[in-house]
Amino acid sequence: MATPATPPALPALPLFTVVATTHFEFGAKLGALAAPRVQRWISDYRPLEKTLLPFVATAPGAAALESLLNASCTQFPNYCDEIEGLSHGSGAPLQSLQVLSLRHELTTLAGAAPHPECTDVLSAGVIAHNEDASPELKASAFLVNASISETDTAYLAFHYPGTTAGHAFGFNHRARVAVTMNAVFPLHVDVGGSGCYYLSRAALDATSAADAARRLSVRSAYGGSLNFGEVGSGAVHNLEFAPHRSAPNLSNAVPASGAFHMNNYRRMLDVPAKDDASSDHRLRRAREIAKDHPVTAADLNSFWRVLGDRADPSYPLWRNTTKDDGGATAATATFELSVPALTIHVGGPPSNPATPRVRYVL
Repeated sequence: MATPATPPALPALPLFTVVATTHFEFGAKLGALAAPRVQRWISDYRPLEKTLLPFVATAPGAAALESLLNASCTQFPNYCDEIEGLSHGSGAPLQSLQVLSLRHELTTLAGAAPHPECTDVLSAGVIAHNEDASPELKASAFLVNASISETDTAYLAFHYPGTTAGHAFGFNHRARVAVTMNAVFPLHVDVGGSGCYYLSRAALDATSAADAARRLSVRSAYGGSLNFGEVGSGAVHNLEFAPHRSAPNLSNAVPASGAFHMNNYRRMLDVPAKDDASSDHRLRRAREIAKDHPVTAADLNSFWRVLGDRADPSYPLWRNTTKDDGGATAATATFELSVPALTIHVGGPPSNPATPRVRYVL
């Protein structure tokens, strides 16, 4: 397996290396290694206890959970095996992990507000990504260097505790493809479709952006936005998907002059979806910065200048919880496709030279 050079891990973001034969074994081994962080996330992530578990305890919520799991596990049985393994290895309740694997769908069905999500700055040759989430994630997240022989899977990825990879940022070692995700917020859920985290996990296994579009041409329960960077060509593409659509929308290659994606649809504009105020603010501010300081793959600081910006007091690009915005940036990931390499900043804006960082040559 192609593995990255391994410099000392950042204390706030440990790296677990897991080699397994089956997806269940992988989940069980990872669960055992990461058990304290999985247990902490289940305890600290307040929407799980306040919204999601109470919802699935109702008759409509239980029916929705059963339908979504049936669809997701029929389409993607290996990923359900991973979640069962995570439960087995970590000691976390299986239902809690299943609910977390469908948190976007169940949150929408419960009528609750969506969670804070991510920002991407894209250019030919570079993808840079702020992993934004609930503040509690900072104490629980981790990286995984994975090898699963039954499906020839090999990746390095950021993991939310208790769920599969793919819905944050990661690198497929076999295909030499980088993947990041931006959540979007459709108003409707197709409970007969596969959950967006199962689709994003499938995207991490894709061999190209075009292959991801084929893999995601299935019945989708919810929506999402995925960004792909291909090492061979340096091409970067965005893919949006939505419920009640027969196929995702794959963009042309992103130009060298750059593009941005937050948490509103950019091309599938006819999908009924929440207009996210934070995304509107972040996109406006990113464009202002890029007007004076254009984004260019030749200068990583041009990406970090955007992702580290805090000029908007209500909805900053680098997030640290304001009265209007409950999100926090857990990490900033930058993929340089020409090397290829992944730089991760943790604990402060990437635009600050003093922020701790680690660089993996992939």
